[in-house]
Amino acid sequence: MTVLYLADTRFPIERANGAQTMATCHALAGRGLDVTLVVRPDTVRPSLTPEQALSGAPAQEQQRFKVPQILGED
Repeated sequence: MTVLYLADTRFPIERANGAQTMATCHALAGRGLDVTLVVRPDTVRPSLTPEQALSGAPAQEQQRFKVPQILGED
């Protein structure tokens, strides 16, 4: 039997979902299945400028989100 495993992730990846995807494919292959892993290409895309990223923030300071302090000073 052939299994086509579609993953909405990029490889190589060190996060848990990438490791789980690989473990699942390995386990299926270990059961004698023909496994093909299909992932999206790792393409370079422009990212947001700091101004764009902060444009909807209710408060900002020094190109960072400004949030109220919730823990006391040590």
